[in-house]
Amino acid sequence: MTLAVDDMTGTPQQIENDCVGGPEVDDTAAAIDATGIDSTSDETLVGRSKGQTIMTFGFNAAPNHSHAVFSQGKGIARTLTIHYKDATAAIVATYGGEFLHLGYRVNRAANGAITCPVTMVNAPASTGAWS
Repeated sequence: MTLAVDDMTGTPQQIENDCVGGPEVDDTAAAIDATGIDSTSDETLVGRSKGQTIMTFGFNAAPNHSHAVFSQGKGIARTLTIHYKDATAAIVATYGGEFLHLGYRVNRAANGAITCPVTMVNAPASTGAWS
């Protein structure tokens, strides 16, 4: 797998080596139940996808790594690209799009390990896409 997210300058940074959990892609669309004024039955409509990607990174303060990418610029659209690979390292699927990261948390476990969970959600007027 390769994982790239734009930094504050718009430059994609390869940060898959920092990723210790995920990425978990949730591209579920909303279900909207509606009834019309002249109808007695419900209708279920498919709403816009509220796609999100959840990742956990090991803390890495080196330049161009996860801390540098996510510690600044929350709420600014970033390009996220994930290439999933098979056992021969051939790309079998790609997921990507414009996403916002809404915050940056740093957690320290009892054993001293420092992790940083990050959730990215679709940017306005954008949806993640598989190819």
